[in-house]
Amino acid sequence: MVTPGEEGGGEERESRRERRRAKRDDRRDEKTEEKIPRRRPDPDDEGGGLAAWGPRILAPLAFFLAATILILLISSALDHKKTPSTPTVATTTTPAGNPTSTGDFTPKAKRKFYVIKEGDTLESIAAKKNTTLDDLLTLNPGIDPTTLTPGQKIRIS
Repeated sequence: MVTPGEEGGGEERESRRERRRAKRDDRRDEKTEEKIPRRRPDPDDEGGGLAAWGPRILAPLAFFLAATILILLISSALDHKKTPSTPTVATTTTPAGNPTSTGDFTPKAKRKFYVIKEGDTLESIAAKKNTTLDDLLTLNPGIDPTTLTPGQKIRIS
């Protein structure tokens, strides 16, 4: 027995299904349609192609130039800090072995060196060689008392 609500209900469902299928098919057709590929501007084309490529080339070059300048500035600043500034003292001496104004000869000063051994400090070397720490530092201006290494030579007179 057929109730009044079921009459024609099958046909209505069928038409809804048909419409859904048709929509699905339309969507598939839209997706599979051949799309036109985008073309990049060619620098050789007329019509301002070079203007389109200009920023693409100049921007990385400007960045590279700025980075290079920055690196050079930092490098020169770091090198400048490494250079120790030692005061220079102007002294006038007569060369050893040359006659002075009175005709006397001054004896040539003999340089003496000491080879650093394990455990040596400038203070202990000064005590062994009957000199002062200040004299050792004056004779060896480029030496760092905290970084003495065995085998290193220092001047003691």
